[in-house]
Amino acid sequence: MFVTVDRLLLPLAIAGALLSTACGDDDGGGSSAGLNNDADRTVYPEGPYGAQINQVFPNLTFSQADGTPVDIASIRQDPANRVLFINTAAFWCGACIEEQPAIAALYNDFAGAGLEVLVTVFEKEDGTPADVADASRWQTAYSVPFPVVADPAGVLTGYYDPTLSPLNILIDLSSMKVNYRSQGADVDAIRQLVDTLL
Repeated sequence: MFVTVDRLLLPLAIAGALLSTACGDDDGGGSSAGLNNDADRTVYPEGPYGAQINQVFPNLTFSQADGTPVDIASIRQDPANRVLFINTAAFWCGACIEEQPAIAALYNDFAGAGLEVLVTVFEKEDGTPADVADASRWQTAYSVPFPVVADPAGVLTGYYDPTLSPLNILIDLSSMKVNYRSQGADVDAIRQLVDTLL
């Protein structure tokens, strides 16, 4: 399993999330992990944008399996969503395929607490760009309960080396800042941080 150096920052990310909880306002409502759920979600945060830890994630647009577009801002606008987990995938990527059951289990365990998952399929088995039929094929083949979208233009591949897929990113939907980033399959580490954030 290959994991970038960002994976080594997991203990620091968890400690930061715990500190923000301890230092957050006591609203008596039991808000967790210091996530600012009072943010105006109709206005997307200003950049600069990026996909590194603590950067504001850009408002990218993808194509759903039925062909309709979905952008990050629309996911953010749903007040039930608190944390977004973005996972990139390609049909040639063994690690991407292997982690789908663990991502499905993560989603099933935390969706009710505010986790949204978005898998972005960017390439077919032969390395050509994926299309909406491939997004549908991925969702059916791996029986995942969350949205799968096509990224035929490879908009996410500009933020990492796609030969080292998958890219896994956790985003605080109130601030749109990246809390975690790794290349390579490590859903256990992601589960640990999601549990802390939610």
